[in-house]
Amino acid sequence: MRILPFSGLKPFVFILVCVISMSKDSKAQADEIIGVKAKYAWDNILKGYTDPNTGEVTRPSLNKRDRGYFNEIEKEWENLGPNKLPSEMNPGGKAIPTYSIGRGNGTGRINHILVNPDEEDNVFACSPTGGLFVTWDGGKTWESAGTDKLPITGVASVTINPRDPHNWIIGTGDSDDKFMFSDGIWRTFDAGKNWVNINGRKSSIPISEETAQWTFIGDVKAHPCDFNRVFVASNKGLFMTGNALEEDPLKVEWTKVAEGQFYDVEVVPWAESLVFAGGDRFVWSRNCGNDWDDLPMPQYESKDRYKFARLQIELTEKDPDNLYVAVTNAEKHGMSSVGEASFQKFNYRTGEWEYIRSLKKGMNNIIPTRARAFTVDPRDSALVLAANVQPIYRSVDGGRNFERIERGQMHDDVHDITFSPDSGRVWAAHDGGVSVSYDRGITWQPRDNGIGAANVFGISVAQTTETQVLYGAYDTGGNLLKDGEWYHVTWG
Repeated sequence: MRILPFSGLKPFVFILVCVISMSKDSKAQADEIIGVKAKYAWDNILKGYTDPNTGEVTRPSLNKRDRGYFNEIEKEWENLGPNKLPSEMNPGGKAIPTYSIGRGNGTGRINHILVNPDEEDNVFACSPTGGLFVTWDGGKTWESAGTDKLPITGVASVTINPRDPHNWIIGTGDSDDKFMFSDGIWRTFDAGKNWVNINGRKSSIPISEETAQWTFIGDVKAHPCDFNRVFVASNKGLFMTGNALEEDPLKVEWTKVAEGQFYDVEVVPWAESLVFAGGDRFVWSRNCGNDWDDLPMPQYESKDRYKFARLQIELTEKDPDNLYVAVTNAEKHGMSSVGEASFQKFNYRTGEWEYIRSLKKGMNNIIPTRARAFTVDPRDSALVLAANVQPIYRSVDGGRNFERIERGQMHDDVHDITFSPDSGRVWAAHDGGVSVSYDRGITWQPRDNGIGAANVFGISVAQTTETQVLYGAYDTGGNLLKDGEWYHVTWG
């Protein structure tokens, strides 16, 4: 049996996929096919999660892992790609109709983008399966940030130390959906060369367990004045630590500061004692996270039916007393049955909400799992961008009216939009990778070179030419490797 590694199928994930497809003699097959390191993974990680009678892999309990091993995994896989946007093969034909050109192509899902506030060419891209990617040259080239070595390769969120650009903290898993479970929080001091888990010895940080509700970590945010102080928004509560940089990772201590499902944390840059967190509750701290109080939730249409709400909070220094909030809602988290999203502003001095407009009427709505696809220019409170399924909508009057941006400039499904702090540059994360705009959101260009994050569902190799490979992937369709080049051959 020949195993061909693919972009998005990281070493541990690929081992897991292979094992899931095997029967009772899975262990022997894993030893033979993949080798010593797969054997270690089986003996120390997967063995305890399989039915001894059927060999079926059950959902892992992630407390039993020898975490230290993963920083020592040697690179034994060759990434065949695609690591940049594949060329469209026969655009306008039956497989890629004219209306779909540019709308279903890409290198894989990216859910979150973070721009270094002190260096706008330093940008981070979080894939729920492919891990963390980083660019130091404004997206011209990307590199993996070392998360391939982790037990859970998916990354939901990242925060960086303003005093040390090589010191990062991540939340693992998928922030929105069940593409990857979470095993908590990890830290690196050397730009991803080595990672350690900082859930702590007596952790209250929730991780995905076999018998427990799936865990989502929506946001990880460090306080800009003290990188020891880190906030984690999760669907099992809002957590905080005051010693994230503790040399012994087992001594990092976490405290749950609020119950509820949280997805966003914002520290006000011009008033750093103020911290806001949103989800199905809305809370704030006026003393850097030491104490927390509830704030009123906004009103929205059909609240009795759509009981789950997710608040996405954005800030702009040009309107410092107001939070700009996308209010999304559904019957419950992850439901496709969603209500009408709205754009509202919250004045934290008066404690009052102002309804601006619907994000559904005349637009494409915003669903809770794509709530990050909403942003305001930090330098211009009149410029607001919102998206869900293409097109992106752009407002220049503070969100009261939106115009449609020409679609087909990026993948249809947009998950995050964010401005660089000090320029008109805007970044978008979507199911096809990463795109950038240099004119404040009007025109967009792909920035995928080096991002390999495809969620590969099926694969086939030509029997006559082993270097000709075809795969089908989640939301990026069929892609063909031929003569060393990747081609997008079907939409889907």
